[in-house]
Amino acid sequence: MRGGESGPMRLGVPLLVALLLTGCGAPTGAVPGSSTSTAGTSSAAQAAASRTATSSSAAAGVAASSSATPQVATSSSATAEAAASSRGAATVPVVLGPGFGQPDDAAVAADGTIYFSDFTGGRIGRLPAGGGDPATVAKGLGDPEGIVVLPDGSLAVAEQANNDIVRVDPSTGATTRIAKLVNNTNLFGVDGLGWDPATKSLLVADPPNGRLLEIDPQTGTQRVLIPSGLGRPTDAMLLPSGGYGIVDETGNRVLLNGATAAQLSQADDIVALGSTVYVNSLAGAIWEVAPQVRQVLGGLDNPQGLAAAPDGSLVIVEQGRNRLLRFWP
Repeated sequence: MRGGESGPMRLGVPLLVALLLTGCGAPTGAVPGSSTSTAGTSSAAQAAASRTATSSSAAAGVAASSSATPQVATSSSATAEAAASSRGAATVPVVLGPGFGQPDDAAVAADGTIYFSDFTGGRIGRLPAGGGDPATVAKGLGDPEGIVVLPDGSLAVAEQANNDIVRVDPSTGATTRIAKLVNNTNLFGVDGLGWDPATKSLLVADPPNGRLLEIDPQTGTQRVLIPSGLGRPTDAMLLPSGGYGIVDETGNRVLLNGATAAQLSQADDIVALGSTVYVNSLAGAIWEVAPQVRQVLGGLDNPQGLAAAPDGSLVIVEQGRNRLLRFWP
């Protein structure tokens, strides 16, 4: 999703190599073209430049594909069902459909509908569960990033340019503000969003202030959960075991219940399937970080978004190739 504050970030390659040497895991799958993939850098904005993952870090290890690169299945319901039946026996991602503009983050509704943000286009897109062509749900947003599907079916969306959390009605495209966040810095604003079903509140990583917030989507009331010490947090979630999972993008670390569980180059989003927790690295890979640390998919080109789907799959927003993938880890 994001990147650093003032230009392209160093991706911490030595740290990744050290992880691999200490046995954190080898790639179990890859997508074609990983050896030369490079995420394009937009000349229009500092944000786009800083959010780009370079191909040199991919070649160094995390995003390196295996010598036998599997094929990527095309989008069709039959293909998706076949892949679902294997439930991880195959490491072939299914291409759900092309994005538009600069796809950045995603969320999956209970019926399998996929919503994703188009950062540069200022839009929210929608894909049917089986894949296909994207449709525009809402437009005119300021650099939309994280998305949460709320219990009433509306969407909570993080607007990074405005440092707002807004509600989007997917049936009409109407947008209303939930909360305005404080940003007295020159750093990028709000990024990823999580959900706490117990309190029915949004979990909001607050990147410019290095803290974690809880926001009531009905009233906009904000409460500080963790006041400092999070570096540049870009996403947060309530862990299956309780406590919080937080990714610190500039610190290249994943925090589970306050402890560093893994150090990954530009860790960006965090989700869970059952008791297993996954994180995307902008260097080009998807990692399991609990209960063990291992790479489950490599060879991606700037995977900016990650979402857990009800069918047990992961939906990946591969910004560098302008598409969404479904993957069964």
